[in-house]
Amino acid sequence: MCGIFGVITKCALSEHFSQLGFNSLVHRGPDGKGYSQRRVSSFWVGLGHLRLAIIDIDERASQPFKSDDGRYELVFNGEIYNYVELKKELQCKGYTFKTDSDTEVLLYAYVEWGTEVFDKLTGMFAFVILDVIEHRLVLARDPVGIKPLYYTLSSDSITFSSELPSLLEIASDHSVSINEKRLIEFLGRGISDDRQETLINGVYQVDPGSFIDVDMKGERLQFIKKNYWQPEPTIARSSSFSERKKILRDLLFETVDLHMRCDVPYGIANSGGIDSSAIVCIARHLYPSRDLHTFSFVSSDPKLTEERWIDEINCLTGAISHKVVIEAEELNYSVENIALHQGEPFLSPSIIAQNKVFERAQKSGIKVLLEGQGADEIFGGYSGFPGDIIAELVVHGKLVDAVKFLYNSSKWPDRSLAYCIAKAVEQFTPDFLYRLMRLLSKRPVLPKWVASFGVELGGHFLNSNHQNLTRSKHGIGLKARLAHSITTDRLPQLLRHGDRNAMMYSIENRTPFITTKIIDFALSLPTHDLVSKEGQTKYILRESMRGVVPDSILDRRDKIGFEASERGLISSNRDYLLNAVLLAGKSKVLDEDFLTRSVMDPNTGSIPIWRALSYLAWCKSLKIEPM
Repeated sequence: MCGIFGVITKCALSEHFSQLGFNSLVHRGPDGKGYSQRRVSSFWVGLGHLRLAIIDIDERASQPFKSDDGRYELVFNGEIYNYVELKKELQCKGYTFKTDSDTEVLLYAYVEWGTEVFDKLTGMFAFVILDVIEHRLVLARDPVGIKPLYYTLSSDSITFSSELPSLLEIASDHSVSINEKRLIEFLGRGISDDRQETLINGVYQVDPGSFIDVDMKGERLQFIKKNYWQPEPTIARSSSFSERKKILRDLLFETVDLHMRCDVPYGIANSGGIDSSAIVCIARHLYPSRDLHTFSFVSSDPKLTEERWIDEINCLTGAISHKVVIEAEELNYSVENIALHQGEPFLSPSIIAQNKVFERAQKSGIKVLLEGQGADEIFGGYSGFPGDIIAELVVHGKLVDAVKFLYNSSKWPDRSLAYCIAKAVEQFTPDFLYRLMRLLSKRPVLPKWVASFGVELGGHFLNSNHQNLTRSKHGIGLKARLAHSITTDRLPQLLRHGDRNAMMYSIENRTPFITTKIIDFALSLPTHDLVSKEGQTKYILRESMRGVVPDSILDRRDKIGFEASERGLISSNRDYLLNAVLLAGKSKVLDEDFLTRSVMDPNTGSIPIWRALSYLAWCKSLKIEPM
């Protein structure tokens, strides 16, 4: 895990450019830094790297990393977990290596296979490779977008960086203004990170599972964007459930083992839920005698705490437990500091809880932390997406099964009968009818606390709201919804939160569930493997872990995660929040009076407070006047 930055430009580069890059990304790479620049065709190319040394911590593996013949040069953020296997394959083809790093393996894998290399990589990455013979630069991002890469461009320049605030620092001539549609989508529905556009006009992120090929042969840059992977639901496997369960179990053991490859101290985030418990228990099965450190957030709210399950897993595995809580007085510092590092606003105080877990890991000498992110989106977690499953059954003419599933699903604690019916009806409601129903019911286009300025964008917001609830380019049904969640609706935002929170403390966070092999397998399963006919979420994941994870964890009917006590934080920080809300008076988007009432009475709902607070803190961190 590292930080990368660079530029292609017509102008000669000063030392000031590299220094800006180093200063803005130092938290991502405190173990070393490097920069190179050279003339390529009629352009100057600068590549910068800050290193967090995880694999082969020797200086020989420092970046920018050049091929022996000087033709190729690489800056790389992330890890290639199967680098050992790829190295052996390349050695059989005659390649020799001078380091034990995955960086050198990635470079020569690209030399051998070009942009076909992505099919061979298991890992998380954002990298840039320069080919000085072909006058070509390739910017690439891993299949699901675990690692970030932002850019801004014109016909004769492209500037890129691992983080948005850093990009604004090094692209000093870029005019900073807020993307109005993206802002309304965040405030109105909490949507962000779901496409190339960011909250800053003219700043984009490389899409997950894609690369941008930059041609420098002419007087102007030519850009070609190509996708190399996306999640695709496939026809269900014809094997037995027992066989599919065994395959998944083997995949999980394999992926945890790969994600534990490192040359530095590591730990595991343990929330007490199924996903993180599976990682902790598999790690103990794989390496019975290793020290195993777990890091957990413990809520002070009895309704939110998962401490009993955390303790059960730690006791079973003999893990060394580290627990953290959020102190009420920390909120002021936490929100503003986290907003700066996140680069864009965040949704809830659960992000603060996650941040505290990484902080404790750093203080404990940990440099790599595994976490269970992604399992809900891949295996059908959360509330089990009942509307998508019912719609799928209805479309296939299985009306009796649809009614049975509706009844069974409504018996679970997080789903009522009315909720399940409403979610199913949404799937079949055309856009025009949805708009009409909203008008007839006098439901506002935008939430009450988003002021009238947003009405100008209301039609866009309303359509995108309904489409995000019901539409997927992959079709209808649970697997289509999961594919949509992996790339668009849920996971991208969570991955940003995890990456920035970890990097704030110079820690590499790893997500063993998120590999193309596991995603492709999950999307090939029958729907009832993912969510059972009785409505149990992540069914095959639970069953594959029998005998590894305690049944008391696997049979849990709730999901909490790193949730903080929102009402408690609001009540304990009322003066700070009221002062923060005063900034809303400078905004034509936020309703200051409504937000003030929400602070004074948390029972009205905490969503407006947290979204507005993180937005205003983000504006302050980037020195942007709130809209």
